[in-house]
Amino acid sequence: MLKGFKEFTMRGNVIDPAVGVIIRAAFGRMVDSVVNDLVMPLAGKTISNVEFSKLYIANSGKIIPGMALADAKKLQPVFA
Repeated sequence: MLKGFKEFTMRGNVIDPAVGVIIRAAFGRMVDSVVNDLVMPLAGKTISNVEFSKLYIANSGKIIPGMALADAKKLQPVFA
């Protein structure tokens, strides 16, 4: 049984998707890091010194400056 499983995994049917999942996870983290640590701060500096990590736009369309994301998640959705 173990020999058959080894032959199955070595044919590439299992290894190729597994490698794809691992590469996608690593690439996704790199993209998130580049966007959060490089692109958004530069965009914030370009657009009149806005810090996006402390900006929350409520469902009603009102901008609440200075509110952290953790505080914003505690708010209930506002439906007008």
